[in-house]
Amino acid sequence: MVLSGFHSFSSVNYPTLFMAHKNFLGVIIELTEPDKENTTFQIVQGLAAIGNPRAISFESLNYPGYYFQHSNFRLHLQTSDGTPGFKENATYWIEPGNTNPTQAGLIS
Repeated sequence: MVLSGFHSFSSVNYPTLFMAHKNFLGVIIELTEPDKENTTFQIVQGLAAIGNPRAISFESLNYPGYYFQHSNFRLHLQTSDGTPGFKENATYWIEPGNTNPTQAGLIS
């Protein structure tokens, strides 16, 4: 499964809460019109797994070139420094979902 284009991601059990960035950190927020750009990401080919259709990265809509990277148990919105470590930490794998195995879920 390959996702492409711009997407927002809500919680399965709390559908009014969305994945977002605030002050360059990953957060979960209720969607309001001023925050809409902070909750929208372009799904691109995984930075560390070019050619693997299960690997994706999240690029910010309102900060092009900035990707969600996990570090120290947090998501950080950062530009790539080009290192393999950054690319690996900004690549996520599509896996069957926990609540509905027929829907895709994401793991890092």
